[in-house]
Amino acid sequence: MSCWTAAGLRRSLARAEALDWDFVKTYVRAPGWIMEEAARFAHERLGVRSGSHLCTPGVQLGQDLTTHLQATQRLEYGHATSATGRAYQDLREIYTAGGDFHLIATPFTSSPLVGADPSVADDERVTRLMPPWDTALVRQLAAQPPTDAQLTALATEIDVYRRVLADGGLVALGTDALLVPVGLGLHMGLRALHRGGLTPAQALRTATSVSARVFGAESELGTLEPGKLADLAVVDGDPFTDFDSLVRVVSVLRGGVRYETRELVAASRRATRCRGGRGRWGKLAAGGAAVAAGLLLRGRDLTRRAGGSGAPPTHPLRPTRRRTAPHRTAPHRQSTGSPPGRNHGVVRSQD
Repeated sequence: MSCWTAAGLRRSLARAEALDWDFVKTYVRAPGWIMEEAARFAHERLGVRSGSHLCTPGVQLGQDLTTHLQATQRLEYGHATSATGRAYQDLREIYTAGGDFHLIATPFTSSPLVGADPSVADDERVTRLMPPWDTALVRQLAAQPPTDAQLTALATEIDVYRRVLADGGLVALGTDALLVPVGLGLHMGLRALHRGGLTPAQALRTATSVSARVFGAESELGTLEPGKLADLAVVDGDPFTDFDSLVRVVSVLRGGVRYETRELVAASRRATRCRGGRGRWGKLAAGGAAVAAGLLLRGRDLTRRAGGSGAPPTHPLRPTRRRTAPHRTAPHRQSTGSPPGRNHGVVRSQD
């Protein structure tokens, strides 16, 4: 939502409260006063985290994280990497020295890895469950092995994340979908982290336990423990010995309910036939099933807890909000965190 006055910002944030956002992101045109006020509102009124594209001034204004290592932005002094993609010690220390400002990695440079495993383009989750533009993109990527230049750019980016993690920082793996193929982009990011030197366990944590910590949701998500949300994937293989087998998901447990990949693909076939062919709308109707088909490791809209009675929580899509983890704040305020739910909000300011 767009705003460029104090009144407009207040209207946007009031709507955020009404819609129960679980994350507040300020976009690239937002000036500092909007970033700071949105962060304060996220912490004190919503009990959630706040972030932006900008490491600085985000870190100075009380935000909790950056949503990319380097992405679109309008400030000359806000660049987190050099023109060749390198990040230096002062940047890495922002994510490691204090322990309360974190990073979401969205490795766009990992997309060419599809070309190193072209068989994924024939996976029915790609050909039947993805929207047509993602299917076309996966086929395009699969047709061309990654070049040396692409692999060098990938190694440079992943090295930044590896160093931050090695120095005690928290890096959560993201995708920036829909700019990359839904679901498959996450798997390519995981492969990139593993290729860049992370062990299978370290790479998997960026999409599970570390992500939960970044969003203050570790009491609900991230590990398999009694009382936590039952959200997991069943893989045909052992990713600790064959990391690429991680993509071979046969079923998922999503909110305590099991979904079989083959059944979802079959349902997609039936839906396509009912709609008279593999037209645009038939594929769009089936596209949402890609998450439950296992192309994503993390589900949302969760309704049951592992080890519990199976009864849904108070909110139909997430457990009752509980403040469980401290947020990073500017010195003049205190706030607490809570698990993410269903709504990610973006506060935008107009040109």
